[in-house]
Amino acid sequence: MAVFADVYLNGHHLGQHRGAFTRFVFDATDHVVDGENVLAVRANNELLSTADSLPSGTGKQLYNLYGGIYRKAWLLETDAVHVDPTDHASSGVYVTPTNVTAEGADLAVRALVRNASPGAREVRVRSRVREPRGAEVATLEGTVGVEAGARGEVVASTHVAGPQLWSTTDPRLYTVDTETLVDGRATDRVQERFGFRDFRFDGKGFTLNGAPILLRGVGKHQETEAHLSAVSDDELRQEWALLKDLGVNLARLAHYPHSAMEYDLADEQG
Repeated sequence: MAVFADVYLNGHHLGQHRGAFTRFVFDATDHVVDGENVLAVRANNELLSTADSLPSGTGKQLYNLYGGIYRKAWLLETDAVHVDPTDHASSGVYVTPTNVTAEGADLAVRALVRNASPGAREVRVRSRVREPRGAEVATLEGTVGVEAGARGEVVASTHVAGPQLWSTTDPRLYTVDTETLVDGRATDRVQERFGFRDFRFDGKGFTLNGAPILLRGVGKHQETEAHLSAVSDDELRQEWALLKDLGVNLARLAHYPHSAMEYDLADEQG
């Protein structure tokens, strides 16, 4: 949404989001009625101060700020006990690999759990880790008690022996399928992808998985001649395929957060 978004359901103001590039979410549960509901969104790109949300402030725009709904929008329907998406519109699941080598790596999975039911619930969180071809290599589990209307979290960790490393020439991606369960019944499921990789700058330059690598990069805006900032999925796929054909292995996404799909394409194509 660009640039200021006010969202209403059945006349109730759910909230305002400021800034044209980051994701956001509002909980509409309390204002849903049986039968027909009216969802209204007011988008405003009037030249107002954006110093709290964009680098341009008032009257100093560094790039075009178009108005309207130009990225995807979803209506999420969940069970009362679910993985909580209200942390800056994230998936609610955070996957963190550390100490990555060809011999092994540590892996932590943090999941946020929301209990919107009228009573306290004991919630089990189970995350299955699968290697690029789909074989399960680890299962992480934890349990948390969550009071009615509250949020809890589960953090579980494991060690993965001999991980298949992600690289620019062989971008191997693992998946983590995370479920919430109450009394043995699955109430929600979220999937995330990640790669095992170690990257760093040192006195010799940039290394990936312990080997030096020459960075060949470009700067990239999210804008096309045909659709301006409302770039389609097909256009993004075409752009990233062209970057790969050029031999690019580094992209600076200027000057703002791009759509989540671009980061996924970068992961997929190395």
